[in-house]
Amino acid sequence: MTMACICFWQGLAGIDLSSEKSWSDDELSSAVEGATDDLDGYTYQLDQSGDPLYPEFEEYEDLIGNTVVQYRGDDAPKGDVYAERASYSTDADAQLTVTASGTDAAFCVHVERIRSKKDDYTPPGITGGEGGLTYPGYRLAVTSRGGAC
Repeated sequence: MTMACICFWQGLAGIDLSSEKSWSDDELSSAVEGATDDLDGYTYQLDQSGDPLYPEFEEYEDLIGNTVVQYRGDDAPKGDVYAERASYSTDADAQLTVTASGTDAAFCVHVERIRSKKDDYTPPGITGGEGGLTYPGYRLAVTSRGGAC
């Protein structure tokens, strides 16, 4: 009896572990949808060199991939998400194909950077008044659809 119980529990643990090693089509679809909804309207500012002022992300690939992982289901792994930028993409208008290990599903995420003056940031000056430097603000318009870009 004891040996049968041990084998039963080990079998369940093996099933549970194997489901955490790869993504399913439904998990990736749901995670991409959640990431798209979350990032649509995302705001940030750029410094003088064109890099995000507060570098929550360096590239759209990182931003999209990390956000998809945040929306994964309980059984999906914490990684193994790939966001590959199409060669014709620019910083102002990018398309990324999102895939994950364990599934043949792919999603095209379109990211459009829109200038938003209301999201500009002007830090205080040395004397506490308004500073002379303004960092331009941007918003992202993010959409997704099934299939590669």
